[in-house]
Amino acid sequence: MQNSSEPNRLEPHATQLINRSRSIIFDFNGTSIRAFDGDTIASALYANGVRIFSRSFKYHRPRGLLCVAGNCPNCLMTVDGEPNVRVCTRSVRSGMHVQHQNAWPSLEWDVISVLDRIDWMLPVGFYYKALHKPKILWRIAEPIIRRIAGLGSINFDSPQDSRYVHTYLHTDILIVGGGLAGMSAALAVAERGLDVILVDDQSVLGGYLRLDTSIYNDVVGVDTSAGHEIARLFASQIATSSRIRVFPNSTAFGFYEGNLIGIIAGNQMIKLRANQVVIATGSYETPTIFEKNDMAGVMLSSAAQRLIHLYGIKPGSTALVTTSSDQGYNVTLDLVKAGIKIAAIADSRRGFPGDLDAAKELQAKGVLTLSSHAPVRAEGAKRVQGGVVARISEDRLTTEERQFDCDLICAT
Repeated sequence: MQNSSEPNRLEPHATQLINRSRSIIFDFNGTSIRAFDGDTIASALYANGVRIFSRSFKYHRPRGLLCVAGNCPNCLMTVDGEPNVRVCTRSVRSGMHVQHQNAWPSLEWDVISVLDRIDWMLPVGFYYKALHKPKILWRIAEPIIRRIAGLGSINFDSPQDSRYVHTYLHTDILIVGGGLAGMSAALAVAERGLDVILVDDQSVLGGYLRLDTSIYNDVVGVDTSAGHEIARLFASQIATSSRIRVFPNSTAFGFYEGNLIGIIAGNQMIKLRANQVVIATGSYETPTIFEKNDMAGVMLSSAAQRLIHLYGIKPGSTALVTTSSDQGYNVTLDLVKAGIKIAAIADSRRGFPGDLDAAKELQAKGVLTLSSHAPVRAEGAKRVQGGVVARISEDRLTTEERQFDCDLICAT
């Protein structure tokens, strides 16, 4: 259900991370943006109507939120002078200054996007082939190309704390990943009297469970509960355990001989030795391949769920869902509950999954489901205005296409 006082915000829900009783104001390109405690920069901007977050590296095509998990470059911005910050994972702070990158004069109207119109003249590596003779030509062209294709700019006059503290640690068990598997393993090991270090790249433990409203009755040590309730329970048990040390917002970047793990945790460079290492990083979605799948408004299904469940944001008004798994139906059900109209579900698999509760519920609500269909292209100029799917026959796309008006394409 939508919150009538804020057009893009949904009513409060148990899964949400935001605290609506505490507002935060920050600056984005000279405009004051209102956010809530618990918002990221990206969620606050999206709630305030921002849909284009960056421009592509070479052709300057508009980019919108894709993953909302820090796994893509679509939301890179400059924050308080620090370039190339993934704003979908950076929490808002009162008074912070956020600026867009790689677009002039603005994200909405980027002069250099003219390069997208002449992409046929700019094949991969054309500058190395066409601008190497005479040598002075490259000297002239190089700074221009670097400026056009660059990302953030470093302000050398801005005070930056670039110091890293080197820390050396040892533990019985290192667990990389703070989802259901990682948290369960940490609790089980701690019960046996062993010391555990748990590393996760998110600010809050729980992984996908944090935005999962499905009911589980097969999780060891937990009564029948929703996914987000299990995540909260396990996280609280870990927080009170004297045997478990948690490093949130941290990345284990290397696994070396002798169980030596390299970890970046804020401004710490940690070299950790562990007797045993458990890798519980789970999986993450990758974009579906179709024409204009990089357009603002094309979003991974898990990204739409994060906006809905963690930040109470309605990601669009009308959605086209493309899928090849049962996850697509679960996502669609979440979209429906958030008040989003569903244009259609395009499922690349054959036949209707009649044994799936979410699919049956959507069918009862009159949601159009197209089996053996896959996305062909997104339509629109700067942002999604529609989507086209085509029927699959003999494992190939046919020319039997169907067009739908929408402002959101969820791909899973």
